[in-house]
Amino acid sequence: MSLPEPGTPFHRLARTEAHRWWRPVVGTLILAVAWFGSLPALAVAVDAVSLIVHEPTGVNGALRFSPTSAAWLSVLTVGLLLPAALLAARDVQNRPVGTLASVTGRVRLGWLGGCLLVAAVTTVGWIAGGELVYEAMGDGDNGTPVGAGKFGRNVLIFLAPTVLMAVALEYAFRGWLLQAVGGFSKKLWTAIAVQAVLYAAAFGTDGPWSFADWLVTGAVLGWLAVRTGGLEAGIALMTCLYLTGLGYDALYGWLTYFGPYDDLDWQIFALNLVVNLVYAAVVTRLARRRGIVTVSAEPAAGSYTVGSNVVEPEPV
Repeated sequence: MSLPEPGTPFHRLARTEAHRWWRPVVGTLILAVAWFGSLPALAVAVDAVSLIVHEPTGVNGALRFSPTSAAWLSVLTVGLLLPAALLAARDVQNRPVGTLASVTGRVRLGWLGGCLLVAAVTTVGWIAGGELVYEAMGDGDNGTPVGAGKFGRNVLIFLAPTVLMAVALEYAFRGWLLQAVGGFSKKLWTAIAVQAVLYAAAFGTDGPWSFADWLVTGAVLGWLAVRTGGLEAGIALMTCLYLTGLGYDALYGWLTYFGPYDDLDWQIFALNLVVNLVYAAVVTRLARRRGIVTVSAEPAAGSYTVGSNVVEPEPV
């Protein structure tokens, strides 16, 4: 496996001795196929399961089994970006998959735990702020909650795919795409901007405020990835936010709604902007206090290198 030189920042970790211009391009195509190619596979799975369990055809014959099952599979398809990104890093770029996660070549679990605590507190503030904003806008009625049994069942069904989705999106956008662009350009904000624009283009399609919201979120998380040397801060925040969204959707029976959606209100955009900036400020300060490593280090003791390839000693 080819490793980056010591002292390499996070967005440049793909720039190893094995780097060639075509490797990031091929890897990105793999991610695209994994994401968009999974949609036809989802349709086939829907039809196959419906035939097995003999469920009736839905509206216009487009859906043959429960909307909840379709929503679960839709969330799961986003999670396919995670193995696709790992595959691209290992087999296309010939580098350890851990370099997608951080400059240390792995997920730093202690640091992830610290980020989760900050993200949890931030999410509580986001929920409280959102309720106040919606009340001020006269839109505080979410409808009638479902029963406790249905709520608990849906949370359990969607819990693992939702966490997988949050992790996969960070690996795909703040990991793979950020580093793919960083392999061509040393400029930090070029790498951050490209992945943020693509992130917004993928999800912020409901209107200009929605696009701006996803764009800012992608930019802040990209900056945090470089500033802290890894994906832990982004994984922590997005996991907490997605799980909160799951809770609301499960509580009010929104899990099976696929749109169309109205554009985001500017007041909610402003709230999300404040939440992102506050979280980034707290996490970066915490990273400084804890001495979080932000560049790649020397190879582990006991190994030697051939070019940029680390060779471990043979066991005795």
